[in-house]
Amino acid sequence: EGNSSHDQRYVRSITMNGGTSPFSVSVYSTTRQAVYVDKTDNVFEAYAGEEIQPVVNWAGEWMHGYLYIDYDKDYTFSYTLGSDDYPTADGELVSYTFYSPSDSQWGKNSKGETTENNSRLDDVPSFTLPESLAPGEYRVRLKIDWCHLDPCGHPDEIANTLTGNGGNIVDFTLRIVERPATYTVTLPETVENGTLTVMNGSVALVPGANTVEENSELTITATPNEGYNLASLTVNGEDITSGETHTVTGATEISVTFEAKPTHTVTYSVVEGEGSIILTSADGTQSYESGEPIEAGTSFRITFDPAEDYKVGRVMYGPSQFGAIMELTLASDNSYTMPAEQFVGNYTFEAYFVYDPETGIAENDREAISARYASGVLHVEGVTEGEFEVNIYNLTGKLVRTATETTVDVADLAKGCYLVRVTTAEAEKVVKFIKK
Repeated sequence: EGNSSHDQRYVRSITMNGGTSPFSVSVYSTTRQAVYVDKTDNVFEAYAGEEIQPVVNWAGEWMHGYLYIDYDKDYTFSYTLGSDDYPTADGELVSYTFYSPSDSQWGKNSKGETTENNSRLDDVPSFTLPESLAPGEYRVRLKIDWCHLDPCGHPDEIANTLTGNGGNIVDFTLRIVERPATYTVTLPETVENGTLTVMNGSVALVPGANTVEENSELTITATPNEGYNLASLTVNGEDITSGETHTVTGATEISVTFEAKPTHTVTYSVVEGEGSIILTSADGTQSYESGEPIEAGTSFRITFDPAEDYKVGRVMYGPSQFGAIMELTLASDNSYTMPAEQFVGNYTFEAYFVYDPETGIAENDREAISARYASGVLHVEGVTEGEFEVNIYNLTGKLVRTATETTVDVADLAKGCYLVRVTTAEAEKVVKFIKK
């Protein structure tokens, strides 16, 4: 009984780590308070068999800490001494920072480790609650004293009393609660083409068997790799949605499968004329060759780019199983974007480019250039031999003859109408002739 007469030492708080929930009890905020304080209204909950780590926030130095639990509820914190005069591990003195039977400089703590008598209570040893400890409430005592095992402190006739040294005795309550039932949660040992993440609070479960407490809430997330879809995610055979939580009430098995995303092909070709075809994703970030697989259910863009002096005549397209059977309407930039919902099979596109005589023709010296046909020969006039080029096209835009002479033998060409493009360094002109 009585108040401390020391002006520097006192217990600020006591924390117990390892129980079912965080626990800390505040004690004093200044010196010269009562040596003994009853904090038994403060209850620390734990399971039998748990390891507990006490932490004492102590103002001062050169004192030792002793922690007792009245396991048998006989209102006595009892202990026995071994042959070495140190407390045995089976008593109710469960943790201490320093004790020396001879009150010398060196002694031991409750783990049997050698310690010095100048400890500051900043390293209180952990202890393990007995597995056999029955559920219920037990009185706990922290005593801060000088090298003495009596749970009530030094007797008055011995030096270093608690009142003079600024020690403290703080009682609080330990409540042992029933452990919840535990169940096995089994995850696949391996997962292909994706990942399965199962979180029990902040703890990730591992492949294979895991032990979790009853009513644990598991957050289950399945993430497919690129190019794959989630095919199935089940808990005990029942489908769930990725990201959902599941409350464990029994043995639990989680399964997941991923499958490759379906793909389709887009084939394209230039049937007539000159030009190119460009196939990309709708956003333009990815290009595709003709026949290359494209993820189903996406949108793609196909652009038809005529060569110089050509234009798009028409584009035919259709499901590949039927061929290019429909004429395609293009946007003003000669492109077509297929909606994602329409891309549900393979498609074929065929482009017909037409030579355009109104494209890219120089204006200078055009009138001097002409061409006439007679008796299987095309005569080119208004040009200098060797300084021009003649290109002859049929009306579909197909190039059928190239020459650099002023007389061109065309007797082998089929009867019909042809376009002649005459190109010099200064001018270019397109004329028409009919082969009879």
